[in-house]
Amino acid sequence: MGREALRLEFPLWNWAPPVQSTWVDTDEVPLEKVLTEAMVNLMVLGELSYRRRVIGQHVRRIERKRELEKLERQQRAEGTRRE
Repeated sequence: MGREALRLEFPLWNWAPPVQSTWVDTDEVPLEKVLTEAMVNLMVLGELSYRRRVIGQHVRRIERKRELEKLERQQRAEGTRRE
């Protein structure tokens, strides 16, 4: 009876990274032989995830600022119409 294959996977929810994120233990290449590559890719995935989050936050701040500026212009316009 053969051994059960081990699987190392870094789950990614909503994006496909440019680096490998899953490794499966095989008879030809045991998981132990790819751990260095897996850890390097984990660091790359972490950096990419961080950058995506920071960019997303920046975009949301810009959008929110535009919304607030538009609201302020509308309120000023209403104020000058009332006067």
